[in-house]
Amino acid sequence: MREIKIFDDWNDENILTFEKSIENDDTAFKEFNARIVNTPSRIIGVRIPELHKTAKEIARSKGADGFISLNYDGSFELTTLRGLVIAYMKNIDISKRIELLDSFIDSIDNWATVDVVSGAIKINSREYEIFLENALQSSDTWRIRFGVVSLMSNFMLEDRVNSVLQKIASVRAYDDYYVDMAIAWAISVAYVRDRAATEKIFEEYDLSERVLRKSVSKICDSRRVSLDDKKRMKERLKERLARLSVTK
Repeated sequence: MREIKIFDDWNDENILTFEKSIENDDTAFKEFNARIVNTPSRIIGVRIPELHKTAKEIARSKGADGFISLNYDGSFELTTLRGLVIAYMKNIDISKRIELLDSFIDSIDNWATVDVVSGAIKINSREYEIFLENALQSSDTWRIRFGVVSLMSNFMLEDRVNSVLQKIASVRAYDDYYVDMAIAWAISVAYVRDRAATEKIFEEYDLSERVLRKSVSKICDSRRVSLDDKKRMKERLKERLARLSVTK
């Protein structure tokens, strides 16, 4: 990658210079990333570890506030960088960070930005948890997914698996693929941390067939789940789907 151009004052001209400085010339990677991310925004081909590294540099710079406030309809990478800079910025209180995230979420148009930024945010406060719980009630795919993934990442601790998973499993998003995949992911993570609580929710909550199937698939992909548990979950899935077909 070229020398990265980070500015103390950001404007429409130097944001283009910056974008050019981080662009990857690997056409094959750009095309692969475009297929995976499935975003309507441009892909310039920056790998995720590089985005994290660059975001930390911007967050430490004098121009951090200017970077995240610049109104520029750019690439997938620029949008993701904004979220990462918000995550990594120092010396701002929780309320201000949540305010910035709230605005940032409106610019998201793909699952990858949600997941990358959610994974970088480390906030364990009731204020942030309430913000995420409210996100679950949204009608916007990416805001809901942000709520699901962030609750899982920040609050699904060993002693809170059941309460957090109950909130996530209660989401109703009209069979939205990206929301369903996030819920299934959360169920698979919860299973490793609290098997009994997760199995109870798996049995009792009104989960879609896609969520049920993908949850078990992810559980069975985990190296932290025993072969016996994987076998049992496959049997539970068959029983659960049989009951679903009767109620349709």
